[in-house]
Amino acid sequence: MSSVVAEAVKTLSTSVNVSTGLAHPNDMNKAKELFKILHEKGEILLKSDVESGALSHGWSASSADELGSLAQQIGEGKSPRITVDQNKLVTVREVKMSLRPSQSTKRC
Repeated sequence: MSSVVAEAVKTLSTSVNVSTGLAHPNDMNKAKELFKILHEKGEILLKSDVESGALSHGWSASSADELGSLAQQIGEGKSPRITVDQNKLVTVREVKMSLRPSQSTKRC
């Protein structure tokens, strides 16, 4: 396993709940996004490497297996489907409105 992939698995392990693996959609999305970026940058993603890295960072055997399988699929070119939490979406209009000066502020 490359040092980049090893560091990615380590970083992922600190940002997700390893006791539940990829059960939470946000954790699954983090993994998908991470492996997609690594694949796009030319990193080789092998199930066995990612699985052993996950195990060494406290993942359960079944969760490490799932993570390794996900990495392998994305490494083989499968496009991951990343879900979006509709409650956290912010529209462009909302962003623009928040950047405008307050209507109550008077200019001199």
